Amino acid sequence: MPVPPNTALPVVVYAAGTAWDALRGTDQQLAGALSEWCHVVYVDPPVSLTNLVRARVRPRATVTRVGPTVTRVSPVGPPLQTRPGVRAVTSFLHRRAIARAVRPLGGRADALVVASLEPLLDAVPARRAVLFGTDDFVAGARLMNRDASWLAERERRQLRRADAVVVVSPVLAERWRELGASPQVVENGCDTRTFAACETAPPVDGLPESGYALYVGNISSRLDIEVFERLADDGVPLVLVGPISPEWQTDRFRALAARPGVTSTGPVPYADLPRYYRGARVGLLPYVASPFNAASSPLKAYEYLAAGLPVAATQLPDGAAVLAAHVSVAPGPEAFSAAAENAMAAPPTPAERAARRAIAATCDWSVRAAQFAAAVGLPVPSQR
Repeated sequence: MPVPPNTALPVVVYAAGTAWDALRGTDQQLAGALSEWCHVVYVDPPVSLTNLVRARVRPRATVTRVGPTVTRVSPVGPPLQTRPGVRAVTSFLHRRAIARAVRPLGGRADALVVASLEPLLDAVPARRAVLFGTDDFVAGARLMNRDASWLAERERRQLRRADAVVVVSPVLAERWRELGASPQVVENGCDTRTFAACETAPPVDGLPESGYALYVGNISSRLDIEVFERLADDGVPLVLVGPISPEWQTDRFRALAARPGVTSTGPVPYADLPRYYRGARVGLLPYVASPFNAASSPLKAYEYLAAGLPVAATQLPDGAAVLAAHVSVAPGPEAFSAAAENAMAAPPTPAERAARRAIAATCDWSVRAAQFAAAVGLPVPSQR
């Protein structure tokens, strides 16, 4: 076992909705921030046995050390693992992998955090079982290719079972209150240290030297492709950074990416992101209007501000009022393009960057981790 016992630190089991090495989002950032004063056992969603065999990887659950106080658990699930009749096997294997990883740390957790609707709130003995709503899972059923009715039933069961409930947005908090829960809101945050010096990061060859509008994140059905198309029509240089969902607007996106002035990079390493922010003049949040997006917390908006950029957005979810002074809300392709062009007209001044970074600092992941810890009864650094 690669993890030595260390019960001097609080033990947090974080059963994530995304794998540790996926695009860095709420799960990885919050878990990483908590690991500054807790031992975090980060549990990936199960990987299908079929996928491992295809990749010629030995099909077994693994436990690895990915940081001084972060243990990664990678469970294996059966083929067709989310199908009715197979889910019970998936759950058994998932829970067994968690229990085995926690055993060297005393066999129990100070907090068991489940950032999904999977039945894991009693996977190991824990002082507090925490349901963490990183998204409106039911509203996102189609996006995640899951059964909405099954998710709705799982949601009700999870809310009844949890000792504490935390959500990322007031919209989701209100919906879960209607189901009888008492959630606390801890919104998404940003990694201010990574984005503090974007202006001096090495440039990326081939990007427009005169500045560009930047989108960073998953490129999927959450986005309004008409906004990107209108920006290209209006001659706004576009740089799109992130993995592209193969099911989303395949032909239209391929045509968009082939247009002059549009660069689609695909995924890039997280540590390289400041290089792409360097030449940007505005960050883009072109989300479609949907219940799923309305219940989200705009993680990328915080990151754009941490880089000192203004933001053009089709919507600003409730609870993100702290960002409002630096976000131009412009629903619809025409208004959005105009907002982006206005921001592109002049690069951010040092004073403007500093003001945005000052706001971002109040939303740093270290701040969010302390808020989360307080919400679920974990000690926070000042209390240790």
